[in-house]
Amino acid sequence: MPPIMDARSRLGHVSTTARTRPETRPDARPEDTAAGEEEVTLLALPDDQTPAGWGGRLAFSLVNSVLWRRSDDPEDTLDSYGRLVDIAADSGWLPDAETLRVAGKRGPAPARLAMSRAIELREHLFAIFSSLADDEPVPAVSLSRLNEVFGQALSQLQLAPREPGARIDWRSPVDPDLPLWLIAISAAELLTATDQDRIKQCPGERCGWVFYDTTRNRSRRWCEDSQCGNRARAKRYYQRHHAS
Repeated sequence: MPPIMDARSRLGHVSTTARTRPETRPDARPEDTAAGEEEVTLLALPDDQTPAGWGGRLAFSLVNSVLWRRSDDPEDTLDSYGRLVDIAADSGWLPDAETLRVAGKRGPAPARLAMSRAIELREHLFAIFSSLADDEPVPAVSLSRLNEVFGQALSQLQLAPREPGARIDWRSPVDPDLPLWLIAISAAELLTATDQDRIKQCPGERCGWVFYDTTRNRSRRWCEDSQCGNRARAKRYYQRHHAS
């Protein structure tokens, strides 16, 4: 499978499912073909359940583990391997979170390496999604690093027995890097989706939060209207009424 392409190239959509089409007649209409599509599950991941309060998508949740990123005193909540596991588990994509937590405590060295890689990837994802939200080209260095992790994730998939046939699953569902691979898959889905205008970044001066806008008319602007939205309105009010 080729690596992730430039997000603007629209060469394909990374997905956990594939579609098979029935044989198309020369006179078939596009709507006939679309109606006949059958979805076949590849990597059996459910819908991303990441809470909206953390951005609504797994990759965003990792990025948003830094609070008040643009302030003079940002707060990093990714303070342990257990926290990284929790982020992945919140998506509903992690098959055995508790076993990973226990393994991280018994083998701290691999867990520390996974944490280091996650923190590095987080900063690259922040650069990528900030660029997308501003309608700017994705930084090549950051996309290259995501490609590496995404490629590692794909290399860890295998065919496992299932009656009838087989299913695609992880070689090791308790590998300490599994949360990282799931985050890379989440990022790849976002980068190759057709609704990238729903990728937003809070414009709050101290914020930088990234999120998936689920409003019907794509009108959400702030991480939380009661947080950065109120601060911005209060600042504008002050400037209007205290102008010299």
